[in-house]
Amino acid sequence: MTDNFTTFNRSIAKIYNRRDVIIGAGFLVYGRYLLTCAHVIQQALDIKDTTTIPQETVKLDLPSCANLTAKVIDWQPCSSDLIAKAQRGQDIAALEIIGNLPQKLEIVNLNQTSANQKEEVHLFGFPEDYDNGIWVTSVLRDSIFNDWIQMDQIRQIGRAHV
Repeated sequence: MTDNFTTFNRSIAKIYNRRDVIIGAGFLVYGRYLLTCAHVIQQALDIKDTTTIPQETVKLDLPSCANLTAKVIDWQPCSSDLIAKAQRGQDIAALEIIGNLPQKLEIVNLNQTSANQKEEVHLFGFPEDYDNGIWVTSVLRDSIFNDWIQMDQIRQIGRAHV
């Protein structure tokens, strides 16, 4: 395992809804700050109004800390009800963890990298019934009309449990 792989694993947060069901992922980016998708927070808090920043706290776990709460400190929801119609810079939520944390937490380095067409990328998430998460391999295709890059899933990793 590379250092980056280990760092990514240690920085991934499980985000829970009000019924303590994992509904999404986030990742540490600095100190006690995480990034996730705004739609994950909408699902976690069961909110419909996306025009104002949510005030309720969100439940989450990190590999080194369980039973944490965080507040939303920045909010860039989608301008559409359909996630597929999100524009660049939308569907983002920044969270700040509340309370005490271990001295050293692993964070993801968000330095800009260039992704090449047909390059494989590895994504991690928590689909239903996979509370420990799984990795998925996708390939970057090319730009589409809204200037986003199409990404196609090519492999699911970790579905078989041994």
